[in-house]
Amino acid sequence: MKIKLLAFGAALALSAAANAAVFTVTWSGAPFNNGASAIGHFDFSATPADLGGAQNQNSFPSANVQLLDLTISGATTGNGSFAQTDFASYYFASFSQLDYSQELIGQAMGNGCSFGKADFCSFGQFGDFNLFGQFNGAPTGTSYFTLSTAGGDRMIVTSMASAVPSVPEPASWAMLIAGFGLTGAAMRRRRITVAA
Repeated sequence: MKIKLLAFGAALALSAAANAAVFTVTWSGAPFNNGASAIGHFDFSATPADLGGAQNQNSFPSANVQLLDLTISGATTGNGSFAQTDFASYYFASFSQLDYSQELIGQAMGNGCSFGKADFCSFGQFGDFNLFGQFNGAPTGTSYFTLSTAGGDRMIVTSMASAVPSVPEPASWAMLIAGFGLTGAAMRRRRITVAA
């Protein structure tokens, strides 16, 4: 009986839902007629409700957003790889919750604007995502969804999408394992009953 309770407790502990979402964010200098580009990987450990529906400027390190890496290339000055310690803060603004399972840029926000798209919207009604550099020539946010390199090359966010395909949450795995365990126990119990 104790073994069954221990197994049940372990399955219950493993069933906690995962909230982390690793996103790849890309920037392009093409709209500003320069060859700069950047790619960054972020871990959004918050739920969409934590990041959406409000304007949040937070200092690094943050419980909600971790910058895993950011690499800039093609800029006149300021190329290289940057870490979270090179930035003082980030800014995330969305006027409604966003669906993390989809591309974030272009999602409707309920105010007639789309996240990351300035079409027909002004003064940040389309949200914002930015970083503010502090060390080592790191880029810094200069306008909505826009980073500027140390050399002044501007880049705008072109994509914010989940970096990895969906993976079953621990709850799904726990249910699968528990199902196999119960099936095995039932089969074993039947063999013992039939053999007696």
